[in-house]
Amino acid sequence: MSHPEPEQLALGALEGIPEETREHINECDECQQQLAALVRVVDAGRVAGRFDAAPLEQPAEAVWDRIAVELDLTPPTALRAPVALPSQPDQLASRRVWWRRPTAWMAAAALFVGSVVTVLVQQLVDDDGGAVVASAELAPLPGWDSEGSAEVEVVDGERALVVDLTDPPSGYLEVWLISADLQRLVSLGVLTDGSGRFDLPPDIDLTDYSIVDVSSEPLDGNPSHSGDSIVRGDLV
Repeated sequence: MSHPEPEQLALGALEGIPEETREHINECDECQQQLAALVRVVDAGRVAGRFDAAPLEQPAEAVWDRIAVELDLTPPTALRAPVALPSQPDQLASRRVWWRRPTAWMAAAALFVGSVVTVLVQQLVDDDGGAVVASAELAPLPGWDSEGSAEVEVVDGERALVVDLTDPPSGYLEVWLISADLQRLVSLGVLTDGSGRFDLPPDIDLTDYSIVDVSSEPLDGNPSHSGDSIVRGDLV
């Protein structure tokens, strides 16, 4: 059996491989590699669709020019210019040959993935330029009414925990990271006016110390946790 057309592989990545071509693909390394690349593109698009993202940005002209050079298109701006529908059979055949070239669909896939990555990065970057890599909703514990949020940001390779509370109580409030088994904890510092940014120790594992806790502490000189937690939440 001959290789499936690229259009068939593209549809297969979207809707599943038809039974009549599955046997060939299972035995053909080349088709498996092409299909895997297309599936990655489709998966990236589906991930992007789950974000309330801005529309995909138009790639820069230099990107089109590099693709044109790779595909031996002259002039490079041919990719950017409006194209009329072909009226002659030879024109249509020429375009089909162009699409069958592996560099053609790989270039198109690269463009799409690049746009998706741009959107995802924009979703993860906050106004201060930090990438948010984890967050927690802070829920009140019995006896308290405050609630809030916590985010782990990465700026220039350094991690920080940003904590914000609504209606924070008065007094001395301390921010902690607690291990998932509730047996170990690390103090990050004092929370002032309900918000604060705390540098994280470089060696702390957030998959282990995954609980954010804000406690009310007495001014007794004891550095231990008072046991009186105001809010708590799990980093995800």
